[in-house]
Amino acid sequence: ATVSVLNCLSCPQPRRDPHTMETLLPLSPKAWLALPACVAGGCLVDYALGWGAQSRAQSKGDLKTMQRGIASTVLPGAVLCAAVFGAAEQLVDLTTSGLLRGDVATAGDRVGVVARLAAAPALTLLYAINKIASQRGSNPSLVTGTPDAGGASAFDIDQRCLTNTHQQVVLHLAANVAYAAFGALEDTPAAHTASLAVPFLNTMLFVAGRIAFFYGYTSDPGNPARRGFGFCLTFAPSVLTLLWTAYRFISEV
Repeated sequence: ATVSVLNCLSCPQPRRDPHTMETLLPLSPKAWLALPACVAGGCLVDYALGWGAQSRAQSKGDLKTMQRGIASTVLPGAVLCAAVFGAAEQLVDLTTSGLLRGDVATAGDRVGVVARLAAAPALTLLYAINKIASQRGSNPSLVTGTPDAGGASAFDIDQRCLTNTHQQVVLHLAANVAYAAFGALEDTPAAHTASLAVPFLNTMLFVAGRIAFFYGYTSDPGNPARRGFGFCLTFAPSVLTLLWTAYRFISEV
């Protein structure tokens, strides 16, 4: 599936009808197939390898075995994120997207596009907060803030999901804003528009990664390998984006 993403590097972008769904999700035809296939395939690999890592670690009682299992589920996510980051401008064409409001030649215009994209990761944070609130409202011990042993387990898991999501949202938004502010290496309107493909795909990967992370954590809390792929889909794009912006900052000082 990752090879399909890389193949999009040589895929010419077709002319888009502004009245189609591509005004909201402006992906190339191959990207519509490749990206969901990569995420779904990664989740299956994550599930299989995570289950195997947990079984081997329990049978051996070996921390290193579990660490290798976590690494084996993180690696597919890291490869996918690196491929998407490198091929972003070939996967997405934002020229007819409803996200843009005219020219994006200035940093303020580009940051405005990122601000509109921020609604999507904010919804994952809203979901995590809502899960905590719903548990507090249905458990008397949680309402008072002193959970008993019977109600603490699920609440503790949701609290950890909320904490991790909060941290990831902050890092994700900072990375996208910094990337948009610097813009493209080539100072032209077309290049700056194309550069916004990276924040757009970062946002898509973030939402997919949070869904995988929530599922992996809540379905098997004792197996960290089950949430490795979802964690990587939210963390790796932010790291790659911040490294690029750090390079831009150093080169322009």
